[in-house]
Order: sequence, then structure tokens, then C-alpha cells
Amino acid sequence: MNKKAALGIYLVVLSTLFIFFCSAGTSPIYWHSYFGWDADVFMMGGKLVKEGMIPYKEVFDHKGPLMFFIQYIGQMICDKRLGIFILQIIFMFFSLLGVNRLAKLFFKEAGSIVMPFLSLIFLFQYYKEGNQTEEYCLPFLIWSYYFAAKYLMGDEKAIHKPVFSLFYGITFMVCALTRITNAFPLCAILLVGFVVMCKRKQWKMIWDNILAFFMGCILLLLPFVIYFWGNGGLYDMFYGTILYNIQYAEKTDLFATLVKVVSNPTWLLPQFMPLIVSFILGLCYLIFQKKNKSIALIAVIASALGCVSQLNSRLYPYYLQVWIPLFVIAAGLVPELLKSKKVCRCITVITIAGLSVVLCRIVVQNINLLNRYATGQGAVSFEKESKEIEYKIPKSDRDKVLAYNVKASFYIATDIHPCFKYCVLQDWQSSNSKVMQQELENFFQSGKAKYIVTSSKQENRLDYILKERYVPIEENDELKLYRLK
Repeated sequence: MNKKAALGIYLVVLSTLFIFFCSAGTSPIYWHSYFGWDADVFMMGGKLVKEGMIPYKEVFDHKGPLMFFIQYIGQMICDKRLGIFILQIIFMFFSLLGVNRLAKLFFKEAGSIVMPFLSLIFLFQYYKEGNQTEEYCLPFLIWSYYFAAKYLMGDEKAIHKPVFSLFYGITFMVCALTRITNAFPLCAILLVGFVVMCKRKQWKMIWDNILAFFMGCILLLLPFVIYFWGNGGLYDMFYGTILYNIQYAEKTDLFATLVKVVSNPTWLLPQFMPLIVSFILGLCYLIFQKKNKSIALIAVIASALGCVSQLNSRLYPYYLQVWIPLFVIAAGLVPELLKSKKVCRCITVITIAGLSVVLCRIVVQNINLLNRYATGQGAVSFEKESKEIEYKIPKSDRDKVLAYNVKASFYIATDIHPCFKYCVLQDWQSSNSKVMQQELENFFQSGKAKYIVTSSKQENRLDYILKERYVPIEENDELKLYRLK
């Protein structure tokens, strides 16, 4: 067996094992015990698009349209979770292959083989449910870092091929068409690459690469524009992907986030530890080393950008998955740092030791969490009770149903099509938009939904309309069914 085949088998095994044990939202070992949250919202979108519904116009989500497309492909491969599970393994394989290639720029053969495994340990601390936007952006980001590092580590006459920037443009649109902040790691290498080209006075190369970048953007964006334009949903897509997310971001309070970090350091600071370590290693390299400083500059800029963007978000750990290529870059600086001055060696060793302790702690916590997911019976119970509710609705009326403040898992477990585009966790979703709140009230008052399903365990903002216009006809431990009077 040649080396390439052995490497391929090794990466396939790593990818499969990681997704199998760590993706609680899709892996077969969790099917009986766990329904996901965001993972199931995305999966629901793919299922409903496969069944003929138009994203945003008929089923709303505030992630980009590429996420609908990926989930649709997963559902075409195989219904429900298995198709997505297979897709995740494919994406993870290309991510790890990119890690291997990126690591080869810094390490010998042994180091480049070990690095995919180490990168999964980093990823594991942020990866609990799986099927998130970040993991589908990851292979594009890692390969972008590889192309950028290959150029930046060259001499003054090194050529940055326009095809690299074409790929950056595609990567940027992959991020923009899933979740725009996923593009932040790319911004760091674009900035450093531009500065280096200016310093080397490669003016024609700059122009050629700018054109190639925009060509890459258009190449991926255009099919989506054509699709939504043709289906009369272009504004709906623009609202769901851009305008709604601006309103969503405006609800984020930076001061409140900082208070959370200070008041819960043992929970939140470990999230930032890999970014902080990357910043320290990059800064040490800039101070104590003389060659390849542009690579260290990427580590410094990217880690600072990662911390700032996370502090300005809602502190969901899985947002940080996109920074995995940064950790490979930071690791690549270590061999040279350990050959540097004594003070630099001491800082490097202490920093890595601190990171190792934090990582071990988080890995143990996440293993315990996944064990709790695997040993429960929540998915079986919820699916059974969803089916009980579905059977109370005549087949001819199953396109006149809306689940109100119910998990997306309800639509995955049943053959019900929502009759309104805002179809899951509406009170939370509309809390970011007064317009959406009014649209929901108008729809409930209209009586267009013949049946409404709610959680049997919580109160809802529009319960007063349910009492006026609907009558409860069925209830179990999880769900409550209302029929129009």
C-alpha cells in the first residue's frame, strides 16, 4: 500500500469515528436518545425543501441558503439523519486532508500525520451536536489557509496564483451563504496577503487576484440568486440571511457578555484559551524570530479577531470551530519558538502546558455530556408523542398545521408540512423583530392554520389568541393539539 492510500484510509477512519461518536444530532448511536436543536432546524429545512417548499418564502431560517442546499443534498442521499451523517464524514475528511497539507508546510511527515488527530481534539471542545454551519465552512477555510501559507512562506519572488484567490472567493461565499461571521478567519489571511503583496510591490498580481476573488464570489452566489429570483423569494432570502441577522446582532449586549465572562470564568474562559494561546505564540514569534513573520502575523490578527467576534456574539462555543486552521498555524510556530531564546522557550512551554490542562478538562466534560445524550430515551419518547399528535389530524389537513414554539424535531418525526414560514420556536425567533411578531399575530388571528401544536410544558406569547380562536383536542407529556373553532 502506498503512502497516499494509507493516508486516505487513516483520514477516512478518523473522520468516521469522530462524527460517529461526537455528532449527537446525527450519529446513529444517538438516534434513540437525542434530538438536536439547531441541527434539527437545519435538517428540517432540507426535508421540507426536498418535499417542494421554498426556503425563506415558505420555511424561514436565519442561516444562509447554502445551508438549506447542503441539508437538501443530505436528505436526497438518505432520509432524516443518515444522509446528513454521511455528508458530515465527507466534509470532515476534506477538512483533515487540508490540515495534513497545511501541517506539511511546518512539520516533517510524522508531524503532519499526527496533526489531523490533534486538530480533532481542539475541534471536540466546540463540537457537541454536529450539523452546524461551521463544520461545512471548515474544509474551505483550512484549504484557504494552506494556499495562503504556501505563498507567504515563499521568498520575495513567490507567486500567489489567481486560482488561490478564486478559491478564497468561493470560500467567502460559502461562509456568507451559511453564516457571515464564519468568514472572519478568511479576513485575516486576505489582509496579511494583501499587505505582503504590497510590500513586495506585486501590483499586477494584486489586481489579478482581486479579479479572481470576485469571480469566485460570483461563481457561487449566482446560482442562488437565479433560483430565488425565479421562485419569487429573492427578498425573503435577503431578509432571512442579512436583514434579520442585523436585528439579531443588535440584541447582543457586549457589556453583558463581558459580565458573563468575568462572572463565569471556569465555563467561558476555556472557550477562548486556544485563541489566547495562538495570540501569545504568534506574538512571541514576531518578537524573537526573523523569518516567516507574515505567518505569525496571521496568528496574532486572526486570534484577536476571533476573541473580539466571540465577545460580540452570544458566546455559543460552536462558533469557534472555524478557527481550527489558526490552531494548526500556531502549532507550526512551536518548533522554531523552542529553538529561540530562553525566555521565549519558557513562555512557549508554559503556554502549551496551560492549554493542555484546559483541553483535558473540556474533553472530559464533553465525553460525560455525550454519554448522557447516548443513555437517554428522549428522541424515542418525543417521536412517539409527535406521532400521537399527527394521527389526530386528518391526512387531508396535514398541510394546514403549524407547530408553535415546538422543536424542529416535530416536523422530522412526522409528515406534517407547516402552513406558515415561521414554523419553529416562534417566540424566541420573533423576539428579535417587531415586524415578525406582527406577522405572527396576524397569521394566528386569520385562522389559516386549522391545527396548532404547542408544547404542553410552557406558556406562549400568543396563548390569548389560542384561547379565543382554537380549542384543545389532544395532549400528551410533550405536546398539545388545538383545532380551529
